[in-house]
Amino acid sequence: MRRLFGHGMEGNAQRMTALRILNMGDVFRYLIENVDKYPKCRPLYNVLIDCKKDVAEQYFRVSKEIISLHKSLAILPNRVLWKTSDHFMWRSQASGKSDCVVIVEAPYATPPKAEVHTDTIANDIAVSYGPACIIGRYSRKYYRHTVTSNNENRFIVSEYRGALRDILDNAGALDSSGKASLKVLHLIIRGLGDKHGVDVEISTRNGRSCAENITDWVLNSIKARLERDLRPLKRFIVQENQLFSGGSRYLELNRNGEEGNEPFAGFGENYNAMEIRISQGTRKSYLDRVIDCIGELVETHCYDWNYKG
Repeated sequence: MRRLFGHGMEGNAQRMTALRILNMGDVFRYLIENVDKYPKCRPLYNVLIDCKKDVAEQYFRVSKEIISLHKSLAILPNRVLWKTSDHFMWRSQASGKSDCVVIVEAPYATPPKAEVHTDTIANDIAVSYGPACIIGRYSRKYYRHTVTSNNENRFIVSEYRGALRDILDNAGALDSSGKASLKVLHLIIRGLGDKHGVDVEISTRNGRSCAENITDWVLNSIKARLERDLRPLKRFIVQENQLFSGGSRYLELNRNGEEGNEPFAGFGENYNAMEIRISQGTRKSYLDRVIDCIGELVETHCYDWNYKG
């Protein structure tokens, strides 16, 4: 159902038609009554929230169908709005996850093409599954916020950390010292060249940015979900900390802090971050499956993580 409203939707007319069909089938009421009971209802529920404003903008037409849609969607909460700065856009986590915070990030959503589709993956997961999201609006050819802070990039590193702090603060996940007081899972979507012969690389700076049990759970979950429907067609290679020296430097800096001209204490042990590097071929051929795979992981994260430790 997510594909009806996601990046594959050709235009507003098709979106309105899909909404009318769902409304006639009394799907809205079912979702509202069961969204907390059945986790699989959450993606479509969140997508409908995102469509609520689209319907409101059509209200001036005063057709019976639009009025009916408007009334049906009125009981849904308003969608989470994006905030923007010079180089980033971000949105807070949707309600419903009070005991943990999930953040999905695409740090470099502009060329080079090595990062193509990473912004689509992060955005679609945020809209459908409700985690917080950060998307970089600049090219890593010019600056990088994923490395150690220096005189050239410190303004953009500060801007990025401000967005991250805003997300955690809005979720009530920071204590008086600025450390994460709730469990945080930060999934950073990156590109990976096909030349490496790997479909997915999980990077945690060799364990310094994320607890080992969380890393194992994410790695095994991604592999199982990707192969669940596609294994007859393809065997996926998912590995951990084999490339790029275990991932970008900022993974551990965000957790453990950084000394220098502008000291940063980090968000502490409750903050767990990893890069999920996805090969270009996998992003191109299995984009919808990748989005659903990571989205399902986000949806079950709070339940599974609380259980596993």
